[in-house]
Amino acid sequence: MPSAWPRRKWQRDLSISHEKIGDVLRDQGNLTSALVEFRAAFAIYQRLAEKDPDNAVWQRDILVSYLNIGFVAYRRNEFSAALDAYERAEKIAMHVKEINPTAASSTNDLAWVQARIEETRRKITGSAAAGNRKK
Repeated sequence: MPSAWPRRKWQRDLSISHEKIGDVLRDQGNLTSALVEFRAAFAIYQRLAEKDPDNAVWQRDILVSYLNIGFVAYRRNEFSAALDAYERAEKIAMHVKEINPTAASSTNDLAWVQARIEETRRKITGSAAAGNRKK
């Protein structure tokens, strides 16, 4: 029976392509289409990670997908959706840190995600406060 590895590698390559297209669309300001691409990448990454939940590379791919989705939501002023994506990324970052505790990238990823969470919470608090002032 042939190994599943080549199929998984091809799937990951396809997801990376979706991610790169999403990056270009996001940079062009086409956030709706970027989100479609980021979600397509996420779906593939998620299937791969489900097959091997302790594969730090695939888990980190999911983390990056959540960050991309969160960033698009943030840029669209959808701060609650951004916060949800960032909090999901944080859970994955913690899992990756458990899998690979000595990797500096695991610590950096977790710190970066937590910074995005705090920034987004401040935006939500500020938006709520501004809304209350207008009333």
